[in-house]
Amino acid sequence: MKLTTVKINTINNKGRYADGSGLYLVVNHKGSKSWVFRYQFKGKRRDMGLGGYPFISLKKARQLRDLQKVKVNQGFDPLKERDEERLQKLKVEEMTFAKATHLCFETIKETWKNPKHQQQFINTLQTYAFPVLKSFPMQAIQTKHVAMVLKPIWLSKAETGRRVRQRIEKVWYWAKTMKYCSGENPAVFKGNLEFLLPKQPSMNQNHHKALEVSDLPSFWGSLTEIKGISSLALQLLILTATRTSEVLNAEWCEFDLEKALWIIPKERMKTGRVHRVPLSPKALEVLEKVENHPYSERFLFSIDGKKPISNMSMLTLIKRNFFQLDISVHGFRSTFRDWGETSGSYTIRSLEYCLSHILKNKVESAYQRDDLFIQRKVIMKDWANFISSKGQILSFPKVS
Repeated sequence: MKLTTVKINTINNKGRYADGSGLYLVVNHKGSKSWVFRYQFKGKRRDMGLGGYPFISLKKARQLRDLQKVKVNQGFDPLKERDEERLQKLKVEEMTFAKATHLCFETIKETWKNPKHQQQFINTLQTYAFPVLKSFPMQAIQTKHVAMVLKPIWLSKAETGRRVRQRIEKVWYWAKTMKYCSGENPAVFKGNLEFLLPKQPSMNQNHHKALEVSDLPSFWGSLTEIKGISSLALQLLILTATRTSEVLNAEWCEFDLEKALWIIPKERMKTGRVHRVPLSPKALEVLEKVENHPYSERFLFSIDGKKPISNMSMLTLIKRNFFQLDISVHGFRSTFRDWGETSGSYTIRSLEYCLSHILKNKVESAYQRDDLFIQRKVIMKDWANFISSKGQILSFPKVS
């Protein structure tokens, strides 16, 4: 006979009272009442608690029983499923932003070839995001919390603010993939944070301060007057339009001077692709001077023969000898790009390949397997001729 609310309220004796279809009212020795759903799964009897009475009414208990019966009929064990849900909930509650940051970093750190860039990911989040988000469960982070992190630096340290936002966004996406959170990413800018943060000044597309094209011959004349390994490194960097790390970590095994060719392995390239660099006669002259350096055995640019010179060496040279110029080492790549484009003599694609840039259009790049080495050889020779064309030597007082 099925239970009724009236009958349930009169039951005070310890025992198990059936309602039918596996639903039981269980009364303990103190008179407390609760609901249990009894079912069989793979030949084993299982009892699943549904909650206490009267918090769970008779009607609600029957609904819960019917829901669990459907799962059993579909081949799912309701108890196992609930245990897994509870475990997942516990995992979600324990996965704080700090834990997620470190676990995400361990997963993606190999994507950075430069240890300095690896450390920047952790350092910026520890400095700017942890004071607000460190102990937050990932599921609890909302857009307003991310805005709290970014507002103090969004205008005063615009570039840092953008990077911090991107890194929070990446950590959250990692956590979502690992099922520690769900829903919309609170660190997304478009249609989200853009309404909570002040508008930043327009970004200067040339992030690295560069020398004007017309000033380069004069700069080059002054640079070649400066003796030392740092000056030679900067000369090679300018002549080849390569990056700082590519020059400083260059090894002689990468060069074929007879073929006027420098092959930078993919492990050292930002793009992860091998880069063939045509060497102009002027670049070969610089390499000949480097060969005569006493510690230039494995690495081209070294002061002890064991490791490359500091990545600040070229910038220090500029600051010391050309302190009136507001330029960066990386900016010479921008100067090269400006020179090539304004000359009107070369294709955009060939200039981009000189800079080892990957074309953004994936469909277009898929059909362009030639790295245009022949064309680039001409470009780099023209570039060297322009650089070394007669220019007035800059004269700045040396900094002691």
